[in-house]
Amino acid sequence: MADYVDVDTDVLKSAATSYESAADHIRRVGLNFGNVVSRYSFAFGNDGAGKEVDQQFSTLSRGFHDSLHLFATAVDETADGIDAMARQYDRVEERNSRLANGLDPALSDPDSPTQGPPGSHNPPTGNGGRDPGSGRRH
Repeated sequence: MADYVDVDTDVLKSAATSYESAADHIRRVGLNFGNVVSRYSFAFGNDGAGKEVDQQFSTLSRGFHDSLHLFATAVDETADGIDAMARQYDRVEERNSRLANGLDPALSDPDSPTQGPPGSHNPPTGNGGRDPGSGRRH
């Protein structure tokens, strides 16, 4: 199992933008569908059967339009969540960098030998972190 998580926040932000575009497209499909339905509703005729078909079709098409709107909203909320996750990872990375640089400048140098933090009661021992008296790890 990896000891770290490598997150590319630029990729997350790009994914969020793609989700936002998809939500916009879904909304446009819903609007276009509504325009087509209203434009051709006369095609069912003016008699009793045509009016009944038109009413049923209108009810179904409204439901479809509302479902598309709800779907677009869910996709937008997904985009918001992905973007929030990317921002949070950026904040954590920034805080970790500031903390590491503030504790010991050597911590930000990958070629530096491992050291305990300043004032640590557990400095490196060269014995794998085992307490010299007991053989147990710190």
